[in-house]
Amino acid sequence: MDTSKWRQVLVPIDVYHRLVTMAHIEERTISGQVRVIFNQWVDTNLSKADRKFLDDETEIIIEKEKVRRAAL
Repeated sequence: MDTSKWRQVLVPIDVYHRLVTMAHIEERTISGQVRVIFNQWVDTNLSKADRKFLDDETEIIIEKEKVRRAAL
């Protein structure tokens, strides 16, 4: 697995089964379904300021990961 592009996430088995079913109904991959759920949650629940904070913090994490990989 290309860990620069993908990560594993642990979820309770009942959530996994529902996620698989949702993805099947909507003809998506599981990762595609997670992306849709996440984006809908962001759009519904975060203010503009919160979205900016999320984007800024995500960029910091990405940069730290790049530095860590370069050091390997």
